[in-house]
Order: sequence, then structure tokens, then C-alpha cells
Amino acid sequence: MATVAVSPPKPIVWRHTDRDLNGAIRTALAIRPSDERDPRLAYQRKADGSPLSTTDRIRILRSLSIATLITIEDARTQGLSPVGEMENALQLGGEVRGNSFASPGNLHAASTLGRTLLLVADPGRHAIYNATTHEGDVAVLDQAGPYRTVGGDQEPGEAGALPVLVVGVVLVAAVVGLTLAACYCGQAAAEVVDRKLTADALTARMLQVQAKAIDLVTAHTARERAEKRTIPYAPQEQQVLDTLLGAQRAVAAQTGSPLPNPFAGATKSAHRVADKVGIGLGLGAAAAAAVGLYVAMR
Repeated sequence: MATVAVSPPKPIVWRHTDRDLNGAIRTALAIRPSDERDPRLAYQRKADGSPLSTTDRIRILRSLSIATLITIEDARTQGLSPVGEMENALQLGGEVRGNSFASPGNLHAASTLGRTLLLVADPGRHAIYNATTHEGDVAVLDQAGPYRTVGGDQEPGEAGALPVLVVGVVLVAAVVGLTLAACYCGQAAAEVVDRKLTADALTARMLQVQAKAIDLVTAHTARERAEKRTIPYAPQEQQVLDTLLGAQRAVAAQTGSPLPNPFAGATKSAHRVADKVGIGLGLGAAAAAAVGLYVAMR
């Protein structure tokens, strides 16, 4: 009997450039939740009172998605992949699974961050194409190339097709569910981004808590690397992650959707975290945000 060779599915490629990715990430992470104001207002005007444009909002969402992937990847036991001597790109988003993390606390933090990306899209299936983007400009889609879908059940044959995100000189080879969702954030139409950030209060708040949680996980990971040991998440750190989980539940309830798992083996519930209680850790160190990660990656 003849053996028929089956070609592996082609990856989805998202190429993104930004003249100042560090600054764009810093801007995205600076938008934090406030109990005194409507969360949607933070995406309508800048700190100086000048209006944010649709282009600004698209850039913010893309930068926040990139920062999320960086933070999750760095929280793995092996951390970020080094840049080779012959490369000008950092490889991110290899196989991310529950056993990629040194402790249940690290797994819970990473899966909580990843879940946000899966909740940004409206319920249903969304086609993700090869795309080229620059800052907050409209995405250029290659609809003649391969595509995958995010949301709903996976199509037959889609498993194993890993999307690839090229961020400036940073190459992100991503896992299917998690980074297809990130690619959706990168390709989302302008009207979708405007609606999510300026009309949908629950999503706007979730993204603002996401920014705070990214800073927290970044600082926690840096502390573990500096001390060369696994450190339990302190109660005040866990409180931030619990707040993000609550915001995610609110978004899921609004759409009647179950809480998604961003990758294989991801923690489904905060109640399954085994190391919630640890020594106290002030959150002042969280000021070293993902912009520092990007510099460190280089």
C-alpha cells in the first residue's frame, strides 16, 4: 500500500512593526483600573485630556496583547528563548502547557493572563489570516494565504497549525488557542476595537486589570530569577489575579460563554491554586513593566 505524505499545515503569520514598541507597551500598561471613573473613559482621552483616536486604541490593544504573550512566555520554567547569534528575532510562544511552569501559582498567573485574550473576541468563530500591521494602522490581510478560526470548536485539520507573530524584530511562534486569540486582537477591525474599548465597560475594565496583572507577574518572575528559587504568590499579589479573574467572569457572563482555558493544562479555577499563601511582597516592584522585558529580550 502506498504511503501518502501529508504536509504540515502552514502557520498563520502576523507581522507587526512599531517605531517605539517599548513606548507603546508602556502606554498600554499605564491604563489602570479606577474605582472613581467609568473604565471606558480611559480609552477616550489621554492623560493630558487630548482625545485618543481609533488608531491609538488599536495600537494599545495590539501592544497589550504582545505584552501578555511576553509575560506568559517568561513565566515558564525555561523563560524566554535567547536570541541566536545569527538571528535578529526572539522566538516566543513555543509549546505552552500546564507543565511548563514551576508551580501551581505560576501556572495560575499565566493562565489567568492568557484567558483575557480569548475573551476579547465576540462569541462565535472569527477567521484569522496572514496579516501585516504597523502600530495602530489598519491591518493588511492576506486572504489568499492560510487561515484559521478562533472561537467555537476547532475545524478538522487545524490542530498543530501554530500562528507566528513577528513583532518588529521579535518573532513570536505561538500556541494555537492562546495566540490565535492574540492574532485576533492584532487584526480586529477598527469598529470592533472602538466598541470593545469605549462602549463595552466590562471588557474595558478587564483590559485595565490585565495591565496591572502583567506588571505584577513580570515583577514576580524577575524576583524568582534573581533569587533562583520558586516564590509563592503573596496574598496581595493573588488579590490582583483574583480581581482579573472576576473581571473575566463578568465578561463571560455578559456573553453567556464559559471561562476558556488558554492552553493545555491551564488552571480552571483560582480554588485549585495550591500556593496562594506566602510571604508578603510589596507591589512597588511592579513598576518594572513589560517594557523592561522587551529591553531585556534584546
